Amino acid sequence: MHLISKLRRDAALYLPPTPPYQGRGRPVVYGAKVNPKEIDSKYRVSTQTQGNITTEVYQIECRLQIEFNFRDAKQFWGLDDFINVKQMPIENAANLSMFMVNVSVSKLREKFGAEHPSFGVLDLKARYRGQKYLHETIKILPQKPEPIVIDTIAEHLAAIGETIHYTSHQIRPG
Repeated sequence: MHLISKLRRDAALYLPPTPPYQGRGRPVVYGAKVNPKEIDSKYRVSTQTQGNITTEVYQIECRLQIEFNFRDAKQFWGLDDFINVKQMPIENAANLSMFMVNVSVSKLREKFGAEHPSFGVLDLKARYRGQKYLHETIKILPQKPEPIVIDTIAEHLAAIGETIHYTSHQIRPG
């Protein structure tokens, strides 16, 4: 019995690939993407109603796309830097890296989620890189601009950095 009790709202579920592998080229890994809010009724196995609450149970074999979490764990939280050969240190390293991904994503959503729901670690990195470039550029100017000008430029650079996963209406050419 397989049970998925909770999924993050950005989890990607895919049906197994169809048609099956034909023996040529790279095998297809994912089939059609599953929308959890619109699961086909052919996968419904039971329906129960108690009062005004209806519970529908669906059974569907899916693939869960977790590569993004592993990518972040490897890139930003050192999962690929751990050199261990024993089971316990490997489990600890993997769990720590994945925990840090979850904590960072949670904090990012808390801070930027309302305006930018897909804001991620790459976006944060780009944002702070833009701020660093701005401050380094200001250091070499003969006359320091007014703070309001610096803030305006900082917001513009941050918006450019956020275009990794988000296109802001605030970005203006020039």
